[in-house]
Amino acid sequence: MTERIRRFYLVATWMPLIVPLCCAAGFAVRGKGGYEGIGADIGLILVVSLYSTGIPFTIVALWVTYWLRAPARTEKEVRRLMWGAPLIVAAFALPCWMATLAIEGGFTTELPLGIVLIYLPYLLVIGYLYVLATAGARWILGRSDKWRHVRDQQYTSRS
Repeated sequence: MTERIRRFYLVATWMPLIVPLCCAAGFAVRGKGGYEGIGADIGLILVVSLYSTGIPFTIVALWVTYWLRAPARTEKEVRRLMWGAPLIVAAFALPCWMATLAIEGGFTTELPLGIVLIYLPYLLVIGYLYVLATAGARWILGRSDKWRHVRDQQYTSRS
């Protein structure tokens, strides 16, 4: 894997934090903290994703950043991790959600089931939307002239 591809995946790793932070900053500047205007619903969903999974995602993103630094990583390994990343984040997020809700309202037997039914599908949908955006961006960049040598290198390394 070339350094250009490695940098692309490093930036893509942090997009689930960067995009919601930009939305939150835009809301703060434009509407003094209100959620109104064009794209406000999507922005609100992204900001909620930051609040609900920000800390667990940061832990996973730090690990992935360290993991990507290894020079022997192939793009195939990175893609495999990319498609499993929302499940890994969910494994970190569920205990964080349970602890947060238990501290705020007390722990009940319905609490874990409620978390799974409400937050987990939300986390997985948002997570896989980021994965699809990354895969799409990588496909588009792989077709451009500036990245052509990267694509040619992949074809020659398969044979």
